[in-house]
Amino acid sequence: MLKISSFEIKNSLVLAPMAGFTDYAFRHIACELGAGMTVSEMVNVKGLVHDDKKTLDLTKRIKDDAIYAVQIFGSDEDDYKRAIEEHLNAMDIDIIDINMGCPMPKITKNGDGSALLRDTEKVYKVVKAAKSASAKPITVKIRIGWDDDNLNGVDNAKAIEEAGADAITVHGRTREAFYTGSANWDYIKKIVDAVDIPVIANGDVASLDDYKKILEVTGASGVAIGRGALANPFLFKEIDSYLKGEEYISKDYQKIDVAIRHMQLDLELYPKELLKNNMKKQLLQYIKGLRNAAKVKNAICESKDFDEIYEILLKYREYLKDNIEY
Repeated sequence: MLKISSFEIKNSLVLAPMAGFTDYAFRHIACELGAGMTVSEMVNVKGLVHDDKKTLDLTKRIKDDAIYAVQIFGSDEDDYKRAIEEHLNAMDIDIIDINMGCPMPKITKNGDGSALLRDTEKVYKVVKAAKSASAKPITVKIRIGWDDDNLNGVDNAKAIEEAGADAITVHGRTREAFYTGSANWDYIKKIVDAVDIPVIANGDVASLDDYKKILEVTGASGVAIGRGALANPFLFKEIDSYLKGEEYISKDYQKIDVAIRHMQLDLELYPKELLKNNMKKQLLQYIKGLRNAAKVKNAICESKDFDEIYEILLKYREYLKDNIEY
């Protein structure tokens, strides 16, 4: 079982943070389907320091029995200290996670996210600053390096451990790889062997077999699933059932049930005008790869309001369940 400080993650299964996707509703669904821990979308420490409402809204906790971490990003040590001391320590959260893995140019151009991986000393200073201010466990999400010529994940992991972090999540790609090619699970194994704190493996887990293989190859303490859960949120239930000695096989139409629930949960929390475009993006993840999905995708993209989207999804659910003509 994965244990981070005093927190035991019931099945060592973590919903990996994904900006624009792992919102309140998706975290809620992941918990219902078996995730033992969820992580928020990444939150800018500067936004917390300046009491930005949109930033604070990203941290909202759902009512569940899973361990919950808020992921923060930035590169200024003082901002980390202030964000933690002024906000995060008092929040109803269990763990603070530091993002050193985001590869997006709008993040790295400011020296944040995976840009930090190029400077191991800076990695140490950021984690040390956060740890010194935090009343909660600190974890860090990294990649195996900036590019293939700079695979310094082992050095960065050692620095993170020395700075006092309680666990590390490792995505098995470099920053320059973004999400192309295959995750390097063998390198994650090197990091597992190099540190004594728990390592959570991440990258290319889209099935139960992938879950088994990544643990076999890496020897990691847990597994974080991101994009694989977007297309199939029932992956958590499949793995959780396997760990209990059971078998679970979901039906295609059940993904539409989840899509509808996701939409309803978000509509309970946020104004419709703030949700429209992002909600469509999330709903399209649920139908990816399903029968006749292209037609449904077009209908959702062209829809004018949520009532229309709801009817589209209901009709598509009937089609998938009973093979009614769509």
